Amino acid sequence: PFFSFISSPTNCQFKFFADEKWEVSSNYPANYFGGSFNNFLNMGEDTVEVVINWIFGGEDVVICFNYDNWNIPHPMRKISNNSWLYCGYFDSGKILQFKFIVDGVWKTSPSYVTYQDGVYLNNFFIPVVFKWRHGGNKVQLCVGNCEEGRKKNRIDLDQRYKTWFVFYKIPHTGTHQFKFLVDDVWRVSPDYQIVKVGNDEVNQITC
Repeated sequence: PFFSFISSPTNCQFKFFADEKWEVSSNYPANYFGGSFNNFLNMGEDTVEVVINWIFGGEDVVICFNYDNWNIPHPMRKISNNSWLYCGYFDSGKILQFKFIVDGVWKTSPSYVTYQDGVYLNNFFIPVVFKWRHGGNKVQLCVGNCEEGRKKNRIDLDQRYKTWFVFYKIPHTGTHQFKFLVDDVWRVSPDYQIVKVGNDEVNQITC
């Protein structure tokens, strides 16, 4: 896959120039604008770039999502004999259900949590982007029981301009607690709900 970085929230139209011709991609929504079809993205601050893998082989693999009523098969890119990759943009904090069609057969992946939606079994997770906007030279994140996981369950955040951020796949709905490690000091962010857990303060979100 090829990547381009959009530096700030925006509504953008775009098109791909591949093998000397302009094309739209089925991985993104498209509309008719300026006399031709273009891809577009509504890039809010809480838009998350999501990467989903299928690692169980097949000659033809596509992925479908609940947000378009399972009607649109999105192509996946083959990256090895058994591995396929999909990259798309979704809203942070909202349940994302998906399922694979492998050689014409609907399948779930054991790599992801499953969810029983009526009579159908689908994969799902909740894509969330965690952000730290309050300085520091190195920022890490602990999600879950931070008191137990502070030494081993740390996730590095990346910095773009003055914001540190990381994308995280939450495997189930409910309330989730987390804390930031900023220059070796554990801190909570005023941008999220703050709750007391024993003698400790942690951030909390509900998905």
